[in-house]
Amino acid sequence: MGLPISALFANQGFTVLGVDINPSRLEDIRKGRISSCEPRLLELSQKVLKNKSLLLSGLPDTSDVYIIAVPSPLNGHKKADLSFARNAARMVKPLLKKGDLVIVETTVVPGTCKEVILPILEQSNLLAGRDFSLAFCPERAIPGKTVYEIINNDRIIGGLNKKSADVTKRLYSYIVKGKISLTDLNTAEMVKIMENTARDVNIALANEFALICEKIGVDFWKAREFANRHPRVNILNAGPGVGGHCVPIDPWFVNIPEAKIMRTSREINDEMPTHIVKLLKPLLQNIPNPKVTILGVAYKANVDDTRESPAKRIIEKMLKIGWDVSAFDPIVSKPDFTQLSDLGRAVNKSDCILLVTDHEDFKNIDPNIISKKMRHKIVFDSRNCLDHNKWQSHGFAVHTLGDGSNNKLW
Repeated sequence: MGLPISALFANQGFTVLGVDINPSRLEDIRKGRISSCEPRLLELSQKVLKNKSLLLSGLPDTSDVYIIAVPSPLNGHKKADLSFARNAARMVKPLLKKGDLVIVETTVVPGTCKEVILPILEQSNLLAGRDFSLAFCPERAIPGKTVYEIINNDRIIGGLNKKSADVTKRLYSYIVKGKISLTDLNTAEMVKIMENTARDVNIALANEFALICEKIGVDFWKAREFANRHPRVNILNAGPGVGGHCVPIDPWFVNIPEAKIMRTSREINDEMPTHIVKLLKPLLQNIPNPKVTILGVAYKANVDDTRESPAKRIIEKMLKIGWDVSAFDPIVSKPDFTQLSDLGRAVNKSDCILLVTDHEDFKNIDPNIISKKMRHKIVFDSRNCLDHNKWQSHGFAVHTLGDGSNNKLW
């Protein structure tokens, strides 16, 4: 998020210093090696770099506004690792002066700004709320539409006090066209957790419905279609798991006994990659040394983001079983997956195609061409996005997550 935010402010006439401790990331930005899935970002960043309204550095410098937009991953105990936010605050501390504004965009555990960030900043001998302002303004943007959503989405700003909230609102008004609402720090931090958790819970409900449908002999996708005709029902799609840098991470930030639905939803969604592999086993049990081809390793459709992608865990589990695994993704070019190759090589002598990511390009694959390269014609569509009749007409046995209609128990 740091680059689009920096580029947007720079484009409004501010002089912005973009800081990252990873030199290779800074070099990538300078050379325009930016995701092609982000419309406007490459053009915008190159423009502000060229006119020097955006500068890049490995260290911060004296400024009037400091925006902390660093990762908050999970540690090995499924708790928030706030070390990046702490380190960023420590880098800002010696540079602080009276009148400055510090904004945290990083998703954090509710209470972090007051209990973690503020004490570090006040080691500068300046008093937060009096000598400098402190605010929390969580991002609301989705990969593939980042620039558009930063500009057009409504935003929530939590301030340490009214002064902190007001000055942050004035600043963000330069780049945000959506409505900006003000609240306190803790509320804003909780709002961000609630937003991402709501998505996770709704996906988990869909996945649980799919698991139930498999057990009782119902086609989840048909049942979902009928259920969603109710005017107040909107069941989401089931799938092979939840990825990205927010939704599968943030619900764990509220790890207290009261967070029962949040915890259960995370467990359901985390188990989906295991369930997908479990469903494939009987399809491949009579095939010696089976080869499975993964279609899509990005965590969501039509982006190249592989963070927390379900494909990673699915591939790991397949390799542990001893299956041969290949993969094809028309958008992802990162070296995260050694199994990636072009489509022809990926399906060559394969026994089963597993669609993990519902890229639009996959809907245009010609099953007739693919069928001539396959050893066995099995397709498992975990997103229910392919034209199943078309694939079946070319001899493929098509299976779908959540379809128990051919597995009735009574």
